[in-house]
Amino acid sequence: MDFYWRYSMDKNDDTGELSLSPAWKRACISAVALVAGVSIGGGILHFISRSVARMQVIDGGKMVKLETYRMSGRGLKSRVVPIGDMFSRDRLFTGEGPLGVSRGKSPQYSIYANRSSSYAYIMSRSGWFMNPKLFDVLFHRAVVSGD
Repeated sequence: MDFYWRYSMDKNDDTGELSLSPAWKRACISAVALVAGVSIGGGILHFISRSVARMQVIDGGKMVKLETYRMSGRGLKSRVVPIGDMFSRDRLFTGEGPLGVSRGKSPQYSIYANRSSSYAYIMSRSGWFMNPKLFDVLFHRAVVSGD
């Protein structure tokens, strides 16, 4: 932002000389840079906050405890979700790679907490899975009812 404020120049068509742009123009350019930077940074933080650190089946197989990273980067945030509401349109087990979960196009596995959720929880396929086929049995649905 400071770069745009200090170095935004206008070229004089007649003489070809460069001069500092008017303050209103530099302010507008700096504001656009600020909004773009905050948006990109916020998007990255939001992405990080949707990354699953741990997932645990609890309550006799009725609920799932999701632990995600906090936006601050300190510690984990827990959320308990009914297992019947969770779904993924993707399969975790691909049969590729040493653990059978590798996928050439994407190193991520997305899982939704419920049908109305617009953002998926993201899991890295390079993680450790006790039984990756179980994820497909529990969560894989090609078409979610109500869609």
